[in-house]
Amino acid sequence: MEKSKILAGTVIAGLCASLTACSLGMKSQQPQNNEPTMEQNTGVANPMRSVNKDEFLQEIGVQFNVPEKADQVEYFVYDMGEEKLGEVQFDIDGTRYYLRVMSTDKTSIQDMDLDYCTKFTGQYFEWTTIKEGKVSYCDAKTFEEKEAKTIVWLDVVPGMVYSISTVNDKVSVEDLTSLANQCFVPSQGEH
Repeated sequence: MEKSKILAGTVIAGLCASLTACSLGMKSQQPQNNEPTMEQNTGVANPMRSVNKDEFLQEIGVQFNVPEKADQVEYFVYDMGEEKLGEVQFDIDGTRYYLRVMSTDKTSIQDMDLDYCTKFTGQYFEWTTIKEGKVSYCDAKTFEEKEAKTIVWLDVVPGMVYSISTVNDKVSVEDLTSLANQCFVPSQGEH
């Protein structure tokens, strides 16, 4: 009887240790910050792949004019089921910029609410100023807070939404809009 109590206690202790180890392992796989992941936002896996400039153009079908003074230029593709999001990251004078593009069924910049723009740009800030504007012939929205700035624009005919974002209090919305105009390659030719 005494041996069976010891054996039962050992088995129970082993099970408790196993369950504790499993639950600790699961917690370590969760994101360490509070920023929502794309999986939480859309329910779709969103792996980010590094690609070269030619692969980016082949997969996304859009090119950008990366400024000559840009360095640390990197190209990425996010596989989102049937959709793909392209991102070009680069630095200018020590400031990092994030340029994104993706196809959309939106036909007006007014159809792109804050939630849509936030998920597309990946910029989760408490925006203090939101205004409408232009990038080339495209309608745009600018988003601003103390340090972060984002501009989102829509090229309706090919059905593409673009954005460029940065986090630097020395960069103005006007600077970012100018940069967007430099980077944007109009699909409809120059206007």
